[in-house]
Amino acid sequence: MVDRPAPDYANVKVVEALPLGVHYPRRAEDVFRRFAGATIVRVGTPEAQGIEGGGLVIDYCALRSSEVERVVFAFTEEGMWIEWAGSTPA
Repeated sequence: MVDRPAPDYANVKVVEALPLGVHYPRRAEDVFRRFAGATIVRVGTPEAQGIEGGGLVIDYCALRSSEVERVVFAFTEEGMWIEWAGSTPA
C-alpha cells in the first residue's frame, strides 16, 4: 500500500451535481438547491437492507419551510447517486 497525504477536506471544491442516473437524469441540481440553507432533521441509514451500498438517508426542511423532505443516496465503489427524493409522510 502506498502512503499518500490525506486530502484537505476543509478546502475541497464541492460540485453540486451527481452523475447522470435513472431516477434523476438532470443531475439532481434541484435537490442540491433545496439543501442550501436547509435545516437537517436527521441523517442515517435504513434498518432494512435493499439500498445499494447500505444507503444514506437525509431528512431536512428546506429554507423557510416546515415540510420534512427526504433524499436517499445509494453508492458503490464506482460512484454515488440519488435513489429517491421527496416528501415524507406527515
